[in-house]
Amino acid sequence: MVVESRAIESVAFGIHQPGEQDAVGNQKRQSTVSAVNDLATLATLFCNDAAGVLATCTHVEENLSAPLAVAGHAHVRENRPNTYWI
Repeated sequence: MVVESRAIESVAFGIHQPGEQDAVGNQKRQSTVSAVNDLATLATLFCNDAAGVLATCTHVEENLSAPLAVAGHAHVRENRPNTYWI
């Protein structure tokens, strides 16, 4: 399977919320950590078994907390003007 690098960048460096802006017009983007937490919550609502499996998987959190990922997220936040992070 071929995945476009733009798609990976969107997930790794915040998920663009098309058409959503804050009160002063800044574009909304959801942080990756926030999106992962939302997915876990959603899984819990639909299937407790899936929630249990997700609770035992820590590789996503480990990867997101790796020094290079943390530096990348900081870089994106600093270099994306007019962005409102949720």
